[in-house]
Amino acid sequence: MSNGRYTLCPFYVDENKKTVSCEDVCRSFNDMDEKWQWMAMYCDNDWMSCPFAIDLNEAYYRQEKGDSMALQEHEINALKSENKSLRIKLGLAEKKIDKLQKKIDELQALKQSWFRKSEEDEKKKRMFFERMREAQEEKLDIETKVSKELQQLEIAFGDRMKYLMSKTGSTFEESDAKKWCEENANMLLIGHFKAEDGNITWELKEAEEAEDGSEDIPEEE
Repeated sequence: MSNGRYTLCPFYVDENKKTVSCEDVCRSFNDMDEKWQWMAMYCDNDWMSCPFAIDLNEAYYRQEKGDSMALQEHEINALKSENKSLRIKLGLAEKKIDKLQKKIDELQALKQSWFRKSEEDEKKKRMFFERMREAQEEKLDIETKVSKELQQLEIAFGDRMKYLMSKTGSTFEESDAKKWCEENANMLLIGHFKAEDGNITWELKEAEEAEDGSEDIPEEE
């Protein structure tokens, strides 16, 4: 049980209107129905089949086997995945907003055309204003939801960045970081966990090229 709610999944932390918080990251859904269907299928039932739980469980297993970087690497990848998902949703929402704005513009043009007529049908006027109101309310609702999702995304990344910066005790330029990442795309951040004191030693390693041309993660020492 977490937050007063009983679930079977050991990684469940909390849930809100359209989000479910696991131990690694807060995940968003398109609507509340989708969230409840997901929780009914996995969180409250067959949690071992949940793709998020499988990945997190694998990270814990790797950590137990000596890969001290496993959880941190998993959390970063989970955050990147959620960021990508939110950006896709944002793009779709922006397209919907543009479509609604075009509808509003068309209705405005229609209104001008109607108002130029000497005799207007009162019923059409009422229908027009109702359609205009519904379109504007729908647009405002989507803009509000998009704004909240962006705020949540900014907070999540801000908190993660503050944590990482507090550990390194250094500063960096965004342009330098982007350039370095592009030039070192094959570099992996590996952590070595010391069970006796709980410390983690970090190092950069270059991924080894497999026979099929893909990159393999270096074996743990």
